Amino acid sequence: MVGTAAVVGATVWVASHLKAGQSATDVATLVGVPIGLTGLVVALISLRATLATLGQPADAAAAARSAATTLAGQIRAAEAEQWKRLVGGEVERINLHYSLHANADPAAALAPTPAGRLYTKPDGAAGAPLPDITAFYRGTRPARLVVTGAPGAGKTVLALELILGLLKSRADTDPVPVRLSLAEWDTHALPRLKDFVADHLVHALDWHPKRARQLIDHGMVLPVLDGLDEMDATLSHAGIALLDADGHPLPDPAAPRARAALDRLNAYQDATDRGPLVVTCRSAHYDALPEEDRLRTAAEIRVDAVGREDAAAYLERRSAGSARWRPLLRHLRTDPAGTLAQSLSTPWRLSLTAVVYRRHGDPGELLQHATPADLDDHLLARLIPAATDLAPNPRGYTAQRVHRWLAHLNKATLPDPATAAPGAAMGTDLVLHRLWPLEGRRDVRIMDGLMTMLVLMGPMLALRIALTPDTFWHLTMDIKIPHLATRVLVFTALAAFAVAWGRSGPATESPRRTSWKRLRTAEGLGQVLIGLLVGAAGGAFVGVLSVLADALNGDLELSLRTTLLVGIVPGTVCGALLALGAELSQSPSEMSGPRDLIRDDTRNALAVALPYGVGLGVLSTAFHGAAVGVCLGAAALVGLALAVGAASRRYAVFLFCAAPRLPLRLGEFMDWACEAGLLRLSGPAYQFRHRELQAWLARNPSPPPP
Repeated sequence: MVGTAAVVGATVWVASHLKAGQSATDVATLVGVPIGLTGLVVALISLRATLATLGQPADAAAAARSAATTLAGQIRAAEAEQWKRLVGGEVERINLHYSLHANADPAAALAPTPAGRLYTKPDGAAGAPLPDITAFYRGTRPARLVVTGAPGAGKTVLALELILGLLKSRADTDPVPVRLSLAEWDTHALPRLKDFVADHLVHALDWHPKRARQLIDHGMVLPVLDGLDEMDATLSHAGIALLDADGHPLPDPAAPRARAALDRLNAYQDATDRGPLVVTCRSAHYDALPEEDRLRTAAEIRVDAVGREDAAAYLERRSAGSARWRPLLRHLRTDPAGTLAQSLSTPWRLSLTAVVYRRHGDPGELLQHATPADLDDHLLARLIPAATDLAPNPRGYTAQRVHRWLAHLNKATLPDPATAAPGAAMGTDLVLHRLWPLEGRRDVRIMDGLMTMLVLMGPMLALRIALTPDTFWHLTMDIKIPHLATRVLVFTALAAFAVAWGRSGPATESPRRTSWKRLRTAEGLGQVLIGLLVGAAGGAFVGVLSVLADALNGDLELSLRTTLLVGIVPGTVCGALLALGAELSQSPSEMSGPRDLIRDDTRNALAVALPYGVGLGVLSTAFHGAAVGVCLGAAALVGLALAVGAASRRYAVFLFCAAPRLPLRLGEFMDWACEAGLLRLSGPAYQFRHRELQAWLARNPSPPPP
């Protein structure tokens, strides 16, 4: 059909030009361009058909196992670093104890023992070691586990210990544990657990969609789903959260998002058995759910409170024997049933106490707080100043500024009333290139359009000033200079504004990476070759349009120049580079950090735009002089870089708009906050160190008086 259309078009064209008196030689030269274009299209179709039959693994299961090995290394490197930040080092670990919780499900999973420890430690009473969390999970049949506990009990630490333990003893056929935040699961957009896992592998871990699906379809991914309790809002009255006796928000028994997620998890199958998975949830939230809506065919373990001796020993190690701590330690050991001893029975409060009083203050003042809620407010109000004082601080951040910046960022986790589902809870992830709605969706998009328009108008204005009337007359095919200048400027302004305004969805703003390693693979070379042909075909099409327009005026020389200038040559280069950056790495060797995504997106945009801008500038210089070459090359480079690098461009505009409320080096500040223990990393996202800190910042956006 393509060839028929080309022949018919060429025949009509030739007849019209012969009738107009143009020479047969010129007509034959012009006919060669569409014929060449037709050949490129046919070659492209043939090449795609050929490549479709290549690169198919003879053993898909073996390919999935090989990819799982790469994924395991990626997860191990990222989660090991996260584990160190959560536990504070191996010397200061608290060996959590957990017990098998009674389950009303008659088909509940069988656990190997009724109790276990975070890591192996001999039991003093019986002399037999309790299993660590890895051995406990491996002995559970089917391999479906629910980890529950009080706020701050160490559920995430237990999940991380399990992930690292499974990876340490992993065989080639074992699935790779991957931790996902349940608060980020939209069960309407991603109705199946496999869809949610695949989306995480693609967008958080930079896996190619086909490779991600291959891993999931062959059962090589073990979902570790963290934070079921974070999916829904808690109970409130007149906009005020209802609290329990310990000052924690009361769970909503309806919990529509959590129940929808559990419905998907119960439908998750692995062949003929329930699919293996791990879920963490606060015990109060899990108990509030109807029994028929909980995870079926699973074992539930509950993290026990930290004993008084373990708590006192932990604080004693962290205090290094300082005399300031003796009254508090004495109280914990002599009054184990007191309010303070009961409050300091979770790893979160123990680590919070150790940080707040590490260098300054009297830990004995904790004895003055009668309720856990008062104790939490007291400790959280002093956390940011203490963390700012303890962490290396080369930028000189003050506690007041850190508090205001974190409180402002915390607004990005609040559900959007216009788009959020009913009952949506606060989010958890802070992704740099998705923070821009924090400054107002409309305001940032308007500013993006205006700034993009101004940047692109610079080279065009320079071109208008640099060109002489004769040159401009020749370039524009006898169109008057003022008219063309006005049209170019108006078109550039409107096009830039439309592009910047319209590119606001997550699909168009996903960061891109130029994967040079793909040139080493047959599949990558094939896709680059396709990119070359597509770029050449697109460039030739633009050239054909120019040739047709110029041929009507009889300027064949200008037509051929235009074909090369704005068509085949730059289009070919651009197509190849876009093929390299259109898809992310097939087998990533390391997890991308939040700032890496912005950096890679900028590099990808420059990699695509630089050859195009330089090539167009050189050709323009050769044909029309240095002034034209510099202006057109700069316009092409800047315009293409801004269009391709949508994520990094919008992030830069967001920083400009948020300058009074956030630091300009936002990524650097958030990395520092992770080192200080205020934030943590989860793949390409930042998260608050603990849910209690996030809720406290929402209630206290202004720093307390010193």
